[in-house]
Amino acid sequence: MVVLGAGSAGATELLPSSFVLEQEGRPILLIDCGAGVLDAYRRQYQQLPEAVYISHPHMDHVADLEKLFIAACFNDKPAPRIYVPAAIVPRLTRMFDNHPGQLAEGGANFWQVLQLVAVDSGFWLAQHNFRVTPARHHQLDFSFSLSLPGRFFFTADTRPIPEVLHHLAAGGEPILHDVGLVANPSHTGIEDIKRDYDARLWPRLYLYHYYAEKDAALMEAEGFNVLRPRQRLILPAERASDVVTA
Repeated sequence: MVVLGAGSAGATELLPSSFVLEQEGRPILLIDCGAGVLDAYRRQYQQLPEAVYISHPHMDHVADLEKLFIAACFNDKPAPRIYVPAAIVPRLTRMFDNHPGQLAEGGANFWQVLQLVAVDSGFWLAQHNFRVTPARHHQLDFSFSLSLPGRFFFTADTRPIPEVLHHLAAGGEPILHDVGLVANPSHTGIEDIKRDYDARLWPRLYLYHYYAEKDAALMEAEGFNVLRPRQRLILPAERASDVVTA
């Protein structure tokens, strides 16, 4: 897992939280696509993403979809697939309205140039069965976690979800968790982690969505793992049961 951005909406130097899942050195999935993320992805891989997962429709996680649309319009590669939890499809389609003037030259539909794939409990990609789970952010059915059992669990923007992690992240996998130094009604704070999660889980937490480097340093001083842009997190080796072959 490559960290493109590790910051909250206002942390411009850290880039908005976003990750790339690689398989054998090749990028297979971009997780979230806020402002500045697409340029960071292209610098890293010299190509457009072939698949993107959108966790929720806040601009620091979706703003660069418009930039991806323009780039894909003039690219001869297959349409990037945008995996979107079904509950947020209506909101996302309203944000990126499919009107006929999206491109000056005409002839381009937003959700055709970008192939929207609505998902419910999960989806298949690169022979892996990803799980999609509701998080606790902002309002009901608004933000959705993403995981591969035994490999990783990405919480997305969320308040603490101990009941979810207890059942769906029980394989020892690293947990990429939304945490800021101070909590608010939509995001987890470091004191929430200490209160709501068993201390035995803490070493598996990799924290992101903080505001500044000084916040990261303070959380590290308390013994927590903190993710930073351009960091590479090696995931546990896959098991035979995790892969489906044709």
